[in-house]
Amino acid sequence: MNSLVLNNLEGNSFNQVYSLLLSNPGESYEIDIARTIIPRSLEDKRKIMSQFMYAAFIGQGIYDIATNFSYWVPDPASCEPFSFQCSISNKEAFADLLYDFISGYFNYKNEKQADKLKARAEEFFSQTLKNERESICRGLLQPILDEVKTWKENQNVK
Repeated sequence: MNSLVLNNLEGNSFNQVYSLLLSNPGESYEIDIARTIIPRSLEDKRKIMSQFMYAAFIGQGIYDIATNFSYWVPDPASCEPFSFQCSISNKEAFADLLYDFISGYFNYKNEKQADKLKARAEEFFSQTLKNERESICRGLLQPILDEVKTWKENQNVK
């Protein structure tokens, strides 16, 4: 199985990502997104929930082009990575998906690309919440839903 840590691909061009995929034998991949934030404040929790939204979004994209797919839901209070396992035969489509995510998520200096990715991820999240779209990575959205539920319960107590 080929292993990719998306954080390590920050700054790579599409051609570099595509070349990396072509240099890897086979079609099986483990894709990780490293996490570094431990929730210590409300702002940290917001950042973590945002990470879960983006992870569900990229996971859905991977699922859409994969022949086999599974994912791991890390504990929101830990620094465990998001992890996806998949088999993908169309490496060009895979490179396109990864490059799109990497250039918008990690390369935050490119505000235009980051804003486009954020809008698409938020639309995906909204459609999933409204049951207008299925999410194969519903488990990655659950911590967000749990946090919203807790917040609403706390608002009702006051």
